[in-house]
Parts: sequence; structure tokens; C-alpha cells
Amino acid sequence: MGHCIKNSGTLIGSIGVVGQNQKAQMVHIGYCIGRDWWHKGYTSEALSRLVRFFFEDVGVNRIESRHDPRNPNSGKVMQKAGLLYEGTSCESDWNNQGICDAANYAILVKDYSRTEKMEVSIIPFETKYRDDMLFCFLAAKDAMSRYAPEQWSKPALKDDLLDIANNYLDRGDVFYLAVDEHDRVAGMVGTQTVSPTELWLKRLFIKPEYKGKGIGSKLLSEVEKYALTKGVTTIHTRYAHWYREAALFYPAKGFIEGHSDKDYLRHMIKTI
Repeated sequence: MGHCIKNSGTLIGSIGVVGQNQKAQMVHIGYCIGRDWWHKGYTSEALSRLVRFFFEDVGVNRIESRHDPRNPNSGKVMQKAGLLYEGTSCESDWNNQGICDAANYAILVKDYSRTEKMEVSIIPFETKYRDDMLFCFLAAKDAMSRYAPEQWSKPALKDDLLDIANNYLDRGDVFYLAVDEHDRVAGMVGTQTVSPTELWLKRLFIKPEYKGKGIGSKLLSEVEKYALTKGVTTIHTRYAHWYREAALFYPAKGFIEGHSDKDYLRHMIKTI
């Protein structure tokens, strides 16, 4: 399928099925786009449309794709369409630069509905949401326990969440809530400023049934806007090495590996 600029008819790239397995109900999508049209969202739009078509109209079970790891922007296109990284296979593909590794991504139909965006409001913390926020936190931690080693598998409240005013607001930091159309807390994030130009993300959690709907991205975006108003240029975060969802989320948002002082934690840094 060719990809053209609307109202001009200019062909800028192509996208389509380059492999399939009927018994597994799987299609493999390949695409290419001219360099002049990179970073404009065209490929993401086309891939998202094909994902919707094959799941809703064709009825496949799995959609996959892959890219040369030397082209990480192609991976971002796949992530925006809901595909998840499944690993890299060494020297298993070929392109115009010769034999190359392949970073593999896929999405299953059972996970497709969770990629639909959800309308939420990002608001500063209000006391009336305190109990619902604590429930959201415990639900998120409980869902994480399936990845965790046994000693980390029991969710427990954190003291800082019991007094947001004292631990965040009165110290000049912020704490945001994502509130859905039913006025329920769907997610949260706070900040801890450590220098005039640096802050840490604190308690970025999403209620399990709302994951994959863009809420984490909206919360992070709000923190970044706040940081820029304060002259902050570096954002830090850390998470347990076994937390797979965080390991996918933060690199996709521009975070890179930092230095961790504890073996079980990964430290990530983003410059804004």
C-alpha cells in the first residue's frame, strides 16, 4: 500500500504485509518512507491504521514487525502503534547496509483494546482524592507483584503518600493526579527537586486497567512542562530491574541509562 500526501498525490512511502502465517493468524508488517518525510508522524499514522484494520476487519490474532536497532526511530513508530518490544535477534535480517540485527515488536489482539487512548484530566493533588489515590497506588503495586521476586511482592503504603502537602507541596514540588470521566484517580506522579536544574520522578503509577492508554505519557508531559518553568533541565527516575513495563516506557520517552547505586535498581536520565 502506498502512502501519499493528502490532496497532492505525492508518494512518500509504502507499508504492507511482508509475511504471514495463516495457522497462527499472524501478519508481519513492513514499511519505508522517504527521508524528507521522517519525524512527521506519517508512518505512525499508517501503521496504527493497519493495526486497526487487521484486528477489527480481518480478525488476525497477532501483528508483528521489526527494525534495524541502528534506526531506533522505527521502534518508536511501532511503540506508538501499540506494539511491544520482544527482543533482538542477531544477524537475522538484511537491508541496504547488508546483514543486520533485528529488533522485534508485536501486539496481540487481546492487548489491542488497551492501546486505545483514554480521556483523563491531569490536575494538581486535592485532598478529596486522597483515599482514591491510595487505592490506585495499592492496585498498581499489586499488579506489579507478578514480576517481582518474592521479597518485593507484597504491596504496602509509602509514608510520603500519606501526607502529600508536607512531603511534596510544602517543599516546592508538585504532585499530579490523572482523573477519569467518573472522577476516579487513574494515575499519579510527584517530583522531588534535588538541585536548581535536577529533579526526580516520584510515584509514577497507573491503575492496572488503565495501562496502555497514554496516561503515563500525559503525567510525564505535565512534569516536563513544570520542570521547564523552573529551569530544570534533567529528570531522573529509577525502578526495579524486573519491572518490564517501566523498562519499555522510559526509553521510549527519551530516558537513557544512568548510574545505579543499588544492584536491583535501574537509574534513567532525561535531558529536556
